[in-house]
Amino acid sequence: MIRPEPSCYLSIEDTNKVIKRHFLDIFDYFVPDDLYKRIDKYMYYFEKRFWQENTDKQFPEIIPVCPNKAAKTFLEKTIARRLKEKELLIGFYLSSWEEIRQYGMCRQALHKVEMEN
Repeated sequence: MIRPEPSCYLSIEDTNKVIKRHFLDIFDYFVPDDLYKRIDKYMYYFEKRFWQENTDKQFPEIIPVCPNKAAKTFLEKTIARRLKEKELLIGFYLSSWEEIRQYGMCRQALHKVEMEN
């Protein structure tokens, strides 16, 4: 498992019996270097195939929950740029504490990060 471990690991089975896996990482403070390093750790973990080779499962989607809008905007730009630089196909879905409070942990609160053009 990636270190430090994510806040939570989720394995959710939908009505079609499809299982989706997620790493949920909750950030309490906006420290750009910490956020940047954490994203790089996930990308390294994905690139080295640690999860895939030890579990025989696809790499989980990653859900960082940011403390505020500024952190979310910073992280979205950082992730989009890094996905393009490294040409990685990892699913990142961003949210913030405010969105989780408003909508709960649902699709409305999660925003997919698209690779930078």
